[in-house]
Amino acid sequence: MRSTTLFALVLLGLTLLSGCKKHWEDDQLSIARESYSGDQLRIDGYYVKGNTILSIYVLYDNGILLVGDSFYADELESRAAKMQTTEWQAVTKKCKYCWGAFTIRGNEITYERWVPPSGGGFPTFTWKGTITSDTEFVMTSRRDNRKGKTEAINEVYRFVEFEPKPDSTNPFVN
Repeated sequence: MRSTTLFALVLLGLTLLSGCKKHWEDDQLSIARESYSGDQLRIDGYYVKGNTILSIYVLYDNGILLVGDSFYADELESRAAKMQTTEWQAVTKKCKYCWGAFTIRGNEITYERWVPPSGGGFPTFTWKGTITSDTEFVMTSRRDNRKGKTEAINEVYRFVEFEPKPDSTNPFVN
């Protein structure tokens, strides 16, 4: 009797785990990386999102997006300098959720990237917005691709001139 119950519990557990397999895998990016040679946005630096707490977003001419961590506004100069160090770049190369891809069509910008998971594999989110000038864009929606849910947002990204940018080579976006 005991072995039958144990067998049933093991079988039930395996069945539940096999149904959750997708949840434990990393999502794939759904937008293809494209070269960018337009003049809608400047890419000879980075973009900052936020007012008190900032995040840095680097757009590359090969269609790759690099996202830095969040920090207080008074740390912007030191964080930008840190991006040029080999130590920071080595850590970033191993960080899947630091990378993504972007596309620009007319005055519309879309980017997709991995986000830190709350359990399971890395999900992807897609942001869409409008370019307001060659030094600013506003993201107006964010979609959780795994859950299929889209929410309205209002995130302003402002340009900061910066050279040399960190290398865009990474093992996650081909």
